[in-house]
Amino acid sequence: MKFAKEPIIPLRLFLEGGNVLAMFLASLFTGISFYALLYYVPLYFQTIMSVSAIVAGLKLSPLVAGIVIFSAVSDILTAHTGNYRIWILLGFALTTIGCGLLVTLDENSNQGKPIGYLFIAGSGLGSCMQTSLIVAQNAVDFKDVAVVTALCTFWRTTGGVLGVAI
Repeated sequence: MKFAKEPIIPLRLFLEGGNVLAMFLASLFTGISFYALLYYVPLYFQTIMSVSAIVAGLKLSPLVAGIVIFSAVSDILTAHTGNYRIWILLGFALTTIGCGLLVTLDENSNQGKPIGYLFIAGSGLGSCMQTSLIVAQNAVDFKDVAVVTALCTFWRTTGGVLGVAI
């Protein structure tokens, strides 16, 4: 079998397993959740709550706030403690809880529920989005950092395709 001398995506990143492969999967699942929320929650606000597209977009603010706040908090605490697993696990737990709570919304739900539920989901996404990228970058040699960064983005985007399609 012939292989390229310098492939764009080195096969060793997938064969070594460990943190890199796990973070690719984390990026995939994060993308599924993130893009599904970005696509379907405004549709809920527009069709069920009868608000305009602009208002529906503004109602995503708690999601974005949770992502921003918990991305910063998890990264700072990961840098100080060196423990990243707790943030990724907590992030997926919060994302699952937040998305599960969003499923309970109906036409009779008050305005406060989506705000709280979106903040919970955003907190989870913020906890694991950036943290998984940092873990993947730290798991490889310096020469592979750019490739791993691009692959994490690729898997997150692929997750977005699946999240919106499913």
